[in-house]
Amino acid sequence: MLKCPLDSFLETLSPFSPHSRWIDRAYEHLEAKRLLGTPAETTLPPKSPPTRTTKNSRKAATFAALPGQDVHESDPGNVDTVQWEAYRNMSPACTTTNEMQTFKHLEEIVKALYDCPDPDRNSQRKLNGYRYLDCPGTDMASEIMGAGFKVDAVIYDPDIYKQGSKVIPLAAAQTAVVMEFKKEATLKNVYENRKQLVSAANHIMNDDPRRNWMYGITIENTKMSLWYFSRSYSMKSASFSFTKDFRSFIRVFLSFLYATDEELGHDPSIFRKYYKKEWCYIYKLRTAQGSKYYRTEGPLYNSRSHCITGRKSRVWEVIEVTSQDDLTALPGEQKVALKDCWVDEGLLSEKEIQDQIFNKLKNVREAAYEWAPPELNKRIKAGIACPEAYLMKVKWDWKQKANKEKPEDYRPAPDLLSYPVACNIATEDVIASSHTSQATKNPLSMSNPHSPVPVEGQAIPEEQKREYRVKQHYRVVYADLGESLAYATNLADAVRAFEDIFIALTLLFLAGWVHRDVSEGNIILVRNGNGVRAKLNDLEYARDFNQDDRVVSTDPKTGTPYFMPIEIHSGDFLSLKTTAKRSISSRMKSGGDESFAMSHQRVLRYHSVHDLESLWWIMVFIILKRIKGSRPLPSRIFTTDHFPHPDRRKFFTRGSYLETRLRPLVPDLLCKCATHIFLAAYNEQLCHFYVNGKVDDVEDYQGVYESLWEGIEYWMGLTKDIKMELEDPRKRIPTDSQAIRKRARSVGSNGGDHSDSRGSLEGPSDRKKQKGVNGGSGYGRRGYGGSRYGWDCT
Repeated sequence: MLKCPLDSFLETLSPFSPHSRWIDRAYEHLEAKRLLGTPAETTLPPKSPPTRTTKNSRKAATFAALPGQDVHESDPGNVDTVQWEAYRNMSPACTTTNEMQTFKHLEEIVKALYDCPDPDRNSQRKLNGYRYLDCPGTDMASEIMGAGFKVDAVIYDPDIYKQGSKVIPLAAAQTAVVMEFKKEATLKNVYENRKQLVSAANHIMNDDPRRNWMYGITIENTKMSLWYFSRSYSMKSASFSFTKDFRSFIRVFLSFLYATDEELGHDPSIFRKYYKKEWCYIYKLRTAQGSKYYRTEGPLYNSRSHCITGRKSRVWEVIEVTSQDDLTALPGEQKVALKDCWVDEGLLSEKEIQDQIFNKLKNVREAAYEWAPPELNKRIKAGIACPEAYLMKVKWDWKQKANKEKPEDYRPAPDLLSYPVACNIATEDVIASSHTSQATKNPLSMSNPHSPVPVEGQAIPEEQKREYRVKQHYRVVYADLGESLAYATNLADAVRAFEDIFIALTLLFLAGWVHRDVSEGNIILVRNGNGVRAKLNDLEYARDFNQDDRVVSTDPKTGTPYFMPIEIHSGDFLSLKTTAKRSISSRMKSGGDESFAMSHQRVLRYHSVHDLESLWWIMVFIILKRIKGSRPLPSRIFTTDHFPHPDRRKFFTRGSYLETRLRPLVPDLLCKCATHIFLAAYNEQLCHFYVNGKVDDVEDYQGVYESLWEGIEYWMGLTKDIKMELEDPRKRIPTDSQAIRKRARSVGSNGGDHSDSRGSLEGPSDRKKQKGVNGGSGYGRRGYGGSRYGWDCT
């Protein structure tokens, strides 16, 4: 979370800058409408002298700074001479009406600006159709099931759903600006206002794929603050008094009411359309063969991102069409998957990474994998000849820069959304110069919260600031259509996936690459006439092990917390005991009670065995948590925390006791197949490498792959006739505590508010992905969270 002076926000982040003559004309119009007034014995004050001019000098408004005034606030008016008629001689906190009635007057003021077009006759700007709506008691509909919420007021487009057959009073897709109001500027009210605003913005940006950014407004008593939310960063302006600084108020709402859709943050290459009695989206991609258009058939995966800043992935089932206006499918086209996400600017795209990996595999000779057992050797050879059999092939992709540049005088504000124990309202708009970003659990500051992985003997400087990298909007069209392993409903498919993904990771190892985000969501089950195959997806965070990872990166750790390797998740080495190395199959046949010895120190790097550990965590998760009727885990092994819970670390490092620990947790039918021994033996191979393996010795890696393959093959032989069902996460119903709801405001006359509980800032997803914190996606089948959309349009 960042903050900046008001004038910097208006110049850099507002939709556009109305010129001063336009603002003056609007001021006079509000005066003529008797919305602005003065005491009878005085005359209107002169306009403020142009002592400060914005960068866009020909179109920007001007402001005067009073002597001794903080440079981050402007106060061109005088409350004793000019006042809003609705707040004459009193602030909102002093009114006797309730909150809803107190701020209802803003609607009349803003609506008067509908009749204030640009006085420049050559201007192309027109009233954009967006309207101000006071809506404290209105539920905002959402296309994601279970994500309804309320806000105090909005700037919204009432015409979006006119084509549909069902009337929708207010929906997330219509909303460009959200607003939250409080009569009094108490510490608690400021915190609640911010929390409610950020939660609403997070829901809207999760719900609407067209959003590149959006805006918000908070008011506490007379103090008004502007907010900008994007996937790259989020910014709050210094506050100003809306009862004094009339020109800033006018400038803000003119910029909302006369901006284009693109200036308000809508992506011009995504179109919302009504087709066959359903709403859909048309994605435009620029490719080497010209523009391509894809119509969405339904969501395959839509992550409920817990923070606004970050990757936010969604995947659609799509089919190619002629254009955004002709929605008929092209002859002979098959349905495929399209992924829509945000990636850091300047990094290789997923297609570029995949092309490099495929090219590396072309140069791999048989001598490089002669160590592999016969069946694995055969699979590797086939995978090198056709790597798309194990890796999701990218057909088209397109990246575009889609966020505004930060103001030059921004500052990190890590405590802006913290509970107001240390908050000081009197000074919160004075921008400090020494803050650095920290991790706090809210939808903004949770992005990239981790410290870089430490280098031996070198501490990370405390003053090191987080990089707020610009995100690019990235679309990928795959050649296949499948479902995520996260939505598999039978164990047989999962067991097949373990084998196929092990081969995919072996291919990456031979190519010299590491994946760095092996997870349920990035394993895709593709079905055809020959059954089901699993393919590894999402290479955006893959790295060339022989180049990029030789130097410890200062990027935040990547991966999905449920499946992230312990060393990477904690940023530290494992302290283990040692054992004599044995094959998994012999370990499963004879059992064992060996112990481990202490690890020696070395530079921590992400390597291929870490990818294999992620696969182990997936196996453990599915066997212990997803099989129907599984016993509940008594400890916090799987969490979404920024660092691994001590229970998780203890579970992984139990050595010979892990087998004993697993025995009562693994279903009895699988214990008869030695599943608990297999998982413990797999873990033993990983830990042996962490203690004794050499990160730069290819033969040490080969030994791990050889041993693990023998164990997987042996275990699959024991479980081939086992039929067990898995829980389908899409059928979970969010609890009331998982829904973020706005408190219902009283309509009484005593000024008090009656509230119900407001949920957590974190949404209903129980398994958050992280890239930094918020990370990659694979995809599941249609209907994430219920029906295709959050309401029936037929």
